[in-house]
Amino acid sequence: VEIAQEWGSEIDVEAANDEDEIEILGTTGNYYIYIKSWNGDVDTIEAEIYNKVTLPAEGEDGAKSSVSSWPTSWTLINNDGDDGLTSNVEILFFRYATDADHFFFQIETESNVDLSTSTFGVLFDDVSTNSGTFETVCHSRQPSSTARTYMSTWNDGEWGNRVSLGSTHLRSNDGGQVGFSGIELACDKDDLGFTFEDGVDKVIAVSGDGDDDHFSGDWGEENIPSTNLDDITTSTVIPEFSTLLMPIASVMLIVGNRIKNKKVNQH
Repeated sequence: VEIAQEWGSEIDVEAANDEDEIEILGTTGNYYIYIKSWNGDVDTIEAEIYNKVTLPAEGEDGAKSSVSSWPTSWTLINNDGDDGLTSNVEILFFRYATDADHFFFQIETESNVDLSTSTFGVLFDDVSTNSGTFETVCHSRQPSSTARTYMSTWNDGEWGNRVSLGSTHLRSNDGGQVGFSGIELACDKDDLGFTFEDGVDKVIAVSGDGDDDHFSGDWGEENIPSTNLDDITTSTVIPEFSTLLMPIASVMLIVGNRIKNKKVNQH
């Protein structure tokens, strides 16, 4: 793709295309965009739509910043076990971590994933709104040679309002970014659409072979994927930190009391 800096001159930029999507990598600025086919046809959208688009700065809505730091420790959500499925989409373990801006999910599979022919996703259920219906999905997609993380929301019976978080929000064995068979997704909290409540709201992990983008294909109108689904974990809450720490605090209190009683008895 060539972008004109001024009429009569242009520069080359990176671009990728899929069946129904074109992505252009550009810097902040004003762009005049039109599409012309090989036979000379031009897009027929009304002329007034062809105007400048000012891109937001990095980190604002519509422009995603890179993930600067990935977790070094993970909390187990599900031990899914071996269900005898196709090994590269067989989910064995589902883990998570979090920071101020992201939910991180680690999906470990039986053998190395191939993101050009498979889809992985994490679905979020806002239990307080409509328990059992998943409002948002954070999922993989590989529209070109590079896999990316996307977030889509459930609206009017289909997955839509797709936002690309980019390749920096995804790591996998497919490229040697992780030292295990599987994938890691960084999902922006700002694109979740609701405030996720630990210990209440639920998540599930899903996988499907045969398509890099099941969420715009077989699963496009399925809130809980089922068509050509390979693996799905149990819908589970993400535990609160207080829930994890309370048993430890209780054990420490019991041990402390026993030590105290032992000292009293010795006197």
